[in-house]
Amino acid sequence: GNYLNNSKYVYVEMNPDVDAGATNPVLLPFGVLGPVRFAGFTMVSGAVEAQTLGSTTAGNNNVNTFVEGGTNIVRAAVSGAIFMNVGNTAFTGTWTFPSVPLRTSSRVGALASPTEAFFGASTNKSNSDRLEKAYVDLVRSLPDGIAEDTSNPSLEYAWAFSLDDLVPTGSADAIWTSGSRVAGTSFSALSGTYSQVLTAGFNRFTCPLVGGFDGLDITEKEPFNNTDMDGANEINSYAFNSIKRAINSCRDPEVVDCDLMVAPGITNTGLTDHMLTVCEQRGDSLAIIDLEGGFIPNTENALGDSSTSNRGSVASTLNELRTRNINTSYGCAYYPWVQVRDQDTGNLFWAPPSIPALGTFSSSQKKTEVWIAPAGFNRGGLSQGAAGIPVINVRDKISKDDRDLLYTANVNPIGFFPGEGIVIFGQKTLQSTRSARDRINVRRMLNYVEKEISRMATRVLFDPNIQITWDRFLGLAEPFLESVKARFGLVDYRLILDTTTTTPDLVDRNAVYAKLYLKPTKSIEFFVIDSIIVSQGASFSEDGI
Repeated sequence: GNYLNNSKYVYVEMNPDVDAGATNPVLLPFGVLGPVRFAGFTMVSGAVEAQTLGSTTAGNNNVNTFVEGGTNIVRAAVSGAIFMNVGNTAFTGTWTFPSVPLRTSSRVGALASPTEAFFGASTNKSNSDRLEKAYVDLVRSLPDGIAEDTSNPSLEYAWAFSLDDLVPTGSADAIWTSGSRVAGTSFSALSGTYSQVLTAGFNRFTCPLVGGFDGLDITEKEPFNNTDMDGANEINSYAFNSIKRAINSCRDPEVVDCDLMVAPGITNTGLTDHMLTVCEQRGDSLAIIDLEGGFIPNTENALGDSSTSNRGSVASTLNELRTRNINTSYGCAYYPWVQVRDQDTGNLFWAPPSIPALGTFSSSQKKTEVWIAPAGFNRGGLSQGAAGIPVINVRDKISKDDRDLLYTANVNPIGFFPGEGIVIFGQKTLQSTRSARDRINVRRMLNYVEKEISRMATRVLFDPNIQITWDRFLGLAEPFLESVKARFGLVDYRLILDTTTTTPDLVDRNAVYAKLYLKPTKSIEFFVIDSIIVSQGASFSEDGI
């Protein structure tokens, strides 16, 4: 389109004639037809089919509900074209379907002026300023296979609103009465011109957004469950395609600025591998992924959370991971799932480990720096609120041996320690090649430094490719690197930009080439203390032992 979209939910596609100014400006929007709903009908005993609304033709049959329920709900067997059975007593019943409310008076609500009233559709109850809680259901899409227009005889417009039906009340107020234009009592009928209602200040109205559908399967408690996405791709699965598109929306670092990426609960290998690839291609982000083989929530199958088949294990998680042969420093993973208390309801639920991991990254960075390891009792204590949410239990209380197995396989364990609580006890990336980049604190430090240095480099683009410009870049970059070193992100560094790196050949190609050597600060992950028993005569003076 021609304009930026300012809404997350609404996109306006303008009629090309209106956009070009080719229409008559007098043809203003003056009203709206209400949402399409099912037409009302009347049931009369003796009639096989539903009758026109208000019909009184009688007959005879048996009264019974057509809805089957439990033992305390009346029910009856019906067959053929019979909608309901009616019998010894003549019966007449009328059904009307609800609709979106309309504002009927400018006096409703504490408005400073009657002209501030928006007639038309209302999210409040009729003649009230209280929210109509059924509104969200009244604007839902009709069932699949039902054409949402009145060409279907079973459908109708809920109402027809027009500013032509606004009626003056003798004061500055107005009311809306259907048919008042025809009755000759409305602003436009009394004045003989449509402009009178606009002159009175009632020049706008509200229409509902109806029938929107987010594409999710409402019969699924978790429409993005991994079971339904098993073996899926973007062609045959809306869920797979939706998540992949969400990941792709963060693909371009010039469009989206981010340093962490997570899709909680998604263990589908096609999607988590794609997330790792996107982060690696960006070169400035770290993906926190959830792994297969761990706990399976009840949204994935018909089994409960307590089922042994859904419990998962360290062994199954590591077996699944080994088959993937992942070797990237732009991703990390944790085990096991944790139990979280909902702070609004107090209910407990199981959450994938990527959720507390993400929260711990945030709290650790807020308290210290991006290059300080988000783990251990100081910054990874989930029982102490490091995740930003109340974590009260783990799905699998892993032993020290299991923690070692997980960490050897580059999976960061979440341990339960008596007296200490629940703690994130590792900070490895998914890089299997041994280097400084196989640790989260180093990877995030590199992402941060490289991104900032790149931003500084843009300050000198298209400037003269001479020593003065190079020195100006060094004047930006070196104080920044010195700051990172002073805050314990680097042990040392060296930045070289001179004629030895940017040769005349590179100058002829309009390029600058610099070399940045970094010596990252490592974190303490193992603390070894030797205890030595000495004889009673040993001296602990400086000259002794």
